[in-house]
Amino acid sequence: MCVIPCSPLPRLSLSFFSVLRNKFSHTLTLFFLCTYVEQWPAFFTDLFSLLRVAESSSQPKFNRHVSLLLFHLVLEISGEVADQTIKSARTFNPVRHTRDARVRDAVRERDASLINDAVLTLVADGAERMAVLRKSDNVESKPLGDVVEVVDWGVRSFGSYVGM
Repeated sequence: MCVIPCSPLPRLSLSFFSVLRNKFSHTLTLFFLCTYVEQWPAFFTDLFSLLRVAESSSQPKFNRHVSLLLFHLVLEISGEVADQTIKSARTFNPVRHTRDARVRDAVRERDASLINDAVLTLVADGAERMAVLRKSDNVESKPLGDVVEVVDWGVRSFGSYVGM
């Protein structure tokens, strides 16, 4: 009989998960840029369908992880197609320039109002939950911190795409 020695998994730091989330967001953004216009025009609609969780009075109405993913994606997409500082740091590539313009125009035409509504709804819901958590007698730092993180990223993403 062969016994495989095993040891407990090392504890991963929170920074590892943050880096992993950022890498995934960037990879999904690059995939979005290649597929949105012609192959996956319902990208945001599909993503929005994952936001809501089953109705429960004790649970938030929106999935925190999908909300953060949406905010990261909006920031990444905005940076890729509209941020002049990032674009000027790269060597000019006419193919990329054309693609970015097509994606930017398609997002404005198809999904800009939906993105706006989703971001503002998530931020408003988060602000309401923050107020409720702050008023409650049992204020735990973890749930409040999670809601603050969602609101913070929502405000950042709103500021990034307004100019898009």
